[in-house]
Amino acid sequence: MLYRIQGRTSPDSVAVTVPGLSRAADLRADGNWSILVPLAPGANVITVTATDLAGNATESTVTIVRDVAVGPAPGDAAGYYALGLRALEEGDYQKAIAPLSAAIKLNPQHAAAYCARGVAYQQSGDGSAAVADLTSSISLAPAEPCGYDWRGYMYLRQGNFDLALADYQQAIALDPDSFVLYYRRGLVYRGLGENAKALADFQRAVQMTGGVWREAALRQIQDLAADAGH
Repeated sequence: MLYRIQGRTSPDSVAVTVPGLSRAADLRADGNWSILVPLAPGANVITVTATDLAGNATESTVTIVRDVAVGPAPGDAAGYYALGLRALEEGDYQKAIAPLSAAIKLNPQHAAAYCARGVAYQQSGDGSAAVADLTSSISLAPAEPCGYDWRGYMYLRQGNFDLALADYQQAIALDPDSFVLYYRRGLVYRGLGENAKALADFQRAVQMTGGVWREAALRQIQDLAADAGH
């Protein structure tokens, strides 16, 4: 079972890794990072390695205790929401839908639960249900970027680039420090054929993060350069 752990390293770090995991942590420009790791019940010793541009590596070891707990109590919207988020992080999108639906039934104003269930529907292939939930999330919490981000991503996957761009413009206005938003808006600009704007967004994402997101943005920059050379 996978669980998300997070921490903070020097802003000079370009990668954060955990031995035994093929994927590096998601690393932000300010040094904050997060990664999904398997945790067995009880004590787990985790070693985290941060590497800077010069190749210097620094290791830190922490012990994380996973308690085996019972499910949410009846009427515990927050508990069902947390259970749904855990399933999302584990990639079990179908499993996430039931507890998130329970959270929404108990608290119909739970904007974050609508957003999370929208993601679960999207990843499960139910685009119409995803857009409906993400739109509900935006209506309930218009100052939160989550609904705009994931609805924009849904539109991007559908090829509705104009709608996607509108959502990402709003999401970035609300959260200008998110490298994910710049990367995804770059994909939207590519879809619209606005390659100069796409390049600017991918370059911004490269400057803001490390790990797999930085590698993905660099690949997009290379693809744009190859397209320009044809």
